[in-house]
Amino acid sequence: MVLLKLFKLIYKLKLCSVYIGCIYDDLDAWPETCKTGQRQSPIDLNQKKAEAQTPDLFKFYSYNKRFRANIQNSGHGVVITFTPENKEAVSLAGSVLPETYIFDNLHFHWPSEHTINGKYYPLEAHFVHYARSAGSVAEGLKRPNGIAVLGVLLELSFDTNPAFESIIRALPNITESIKKPVELDKPISLAAFVPANKKSYFYYEGSLTTPDCNEAALWTVFTQRAKIGYKQYNILRHIYNNKKQLLIMNNRPLQQLNGRSVKYATCC
Repeated sequence: MVLLKLFKLIYKLKLCSVYIGCIYDDLDAWPETCKTGQRQSPIDLNQKKAEAQTPDLFKFYSYNKRFRANIQNSGHGVVITFTPENKEAVSLAGSVLPETYIFDNLHFHWPSEHTINGKYYPLEAHFVHYARSAGSVAEGLKRPNGIAVLGVLLELSFDTNPAFESIIRALPNITESIKKPVELDKPISLAAFVPANKKSYFYYEGSLTTPDCNEAALWTVFTQRAKIGYKQYNILRHIYNNKKQLLIMNNRPLQQLNGRSVKYATCC
């Protein structure tokens, strides 16, 4: 709770400086779509205002299998990708998705970008996929529904989360090394990062939350939170951006809904 209040104070007082890095400290330099787009992300997900619906099941292909993976510091966060031989091994379909989407990367934002009923969480994981028919993220970004992102909100726990351990061990190797991939010492399974209840989620049409803010994303944010240990959390966010500033926060401010429909699916 104290940590989230600190993040809000940084926003309010605009404390980003030559020492403290924030992803929003140069918003004026972001592309025009980021400023004038009508389906921008993130947004507040309000259960009372969302359109209720009965959930359809997602189909997670190979999410539970372990694959070799790389970690890198993108300059504005921590990014996990599979090694080249496993690049198209994992996919997602079903539920609200119009076709099958291929997994591209997993990355993290601290604190969360989306809020639920106005509440922020310490961390948000984004599982980014591109439409199989598009063939790549670059092509998917050119289509209104070319990208599918699963959002998982995380709470802090006194217990460590085993899923994060190989990531935590690799982080000292990328703290200040921008875009230099390092292979994790153990294969990972994406299912280990996803909450057990996949039948309760918000869904809406939005955008990337970083430049160029392409309005190409179908967003699903699960309501059940995952966990990360306090110590793991502090290590995860101890990285530097491409300006050699400690990246204290890398979440984009909430965006206007602009008349969009947000759906809320829940069951069991």
